[in-house]
Amino acid sequence: VATHDENQVTLWSTQLIFQGITDRYDKIHSIAFSPTNRVLAIACGDGKIRVLNTADRSERYSIEIGEALIPRKVKFSPDGNQLVASWAKDSQARFVLVGIWNASTGSLIKKLSHLPGHQRNLEFTFSPNGDLLATSSQYPYHITLWNTASGEKVASKTDFNNTQSNVIFSPDGEFVISSGQEGDGTGTISVWKHTTNETTVLRGHTSAVK
Repeated sequence: VATHDENQVTLWSTQLIFQGITDRYDKIHSIAFSPTNRVLAIACGDGKIRVLNTADRSERYSIEIGEALIPRKVKFSPDGNQLVASWAKDSQARFVLVGIWNASTGSLIKKLSHLPGHQRNLEFTFSPNGDLLATSSQYPYHITLWNTASGEKVASKTDFNNTQSNVIFSPDGEFVISSGQEGDGTGTISVWKHTTNETTVLRGHTSAVK
């Protein structure tokens, strides 16, 4: 699947690489496949998330919050049962909330607490078992862990002294790893053991770590 500047989503068959399925939407911000590849979620600039069947392009449902909020990023849980999306207030991508939806029905499970600060470059990822969701952001720099079943905050780390961007879990789900950049431009990797709140910072990169 691919997006490009003409605001199109093109879905290609991996067996018939030149035979595609193309649809046009209003400014596509993000796309995500379900683990089974049978469902595609598209975050569109008109304020809606459209969830399609990949086999015939039929729309299962759409999600719209309103309040002039625009979906920016979407992601399915590892088991495909949940769909998470982040929503921004304006074109400056000031993220204000993250929501968890039932991926089969499109019904809202939980809106996570409104996020502090401007929240530019907000990232999120599921733990391998799907029980936790990690969100990371800039301004202020912090990482928060959420229980995906209840939507409650489990843990947070706010004592970063630099920008935190990308965030992932270790394969066993015990550690949360994030990349950062110091004020002098050098890059860091933070390894946070969230169950004990221990953090190891890896330094030595001469530029930002992506």
